[in-house]
Amino acid sequence: MNKRIYREADEMTKYKMSLSKSNSLNPNYGKPRDEETKQKISDSMKKYWSEVPFKNEFDKK
Repeated sequence: MNKRIYREADEMTKYKMSLSKSNSLNPNYGKPRDEETKQKISDSMKKYWSEVPFKNEFDKK
């Protein structure tokens, strides 16, 4: 089983991200995407998350 990868954010940042992704506030809400666009998003997210460091389970921060 793989370790989880993570990015840390404070509570206010998490709240702002949550609001920006909410229904009508999201600029892409209700807009369909074609398969080519979905594949590009998938590829870029795989690259993005491959560069995030693994969280050390023994890290006592």
